[in-house]
Amino acid sequence: MIDSSHKHIVYRNDRSTRQGGGVLCLVSKDWSSFMVPIPDKFHNLDVIAVTVMTDTGNVRYITVYRPPELNKLGRDYMMLLAECLDIPV
Repeated sequence: MIDSSHKHIVYRNDRSTRQGGGVLCLVSKDWSSFMVPIPDKFHNLDVIAVTVMTDTGNVRYITVYRPPELNKLGRDYMMLLAECLDIPV
């Protein structure tokens, strides 16, 4: 998490295996929020999860980038992403 001097908190997950890229989420400083830890098993995924606490309950935002490859590498990436998000496939 990087706390900017502006009106938002910046949560980000930079790519560790390739140059450039990654995902980020901006949350207004008017809301309490925290980044949800993603297990190390999923370190190659471009995914970030943030919980925002509101007056009516907590909301979880998940930001994902899926590479456009439609080959075995792309399918493996999607299987790992589904496991990370705990979505039955």
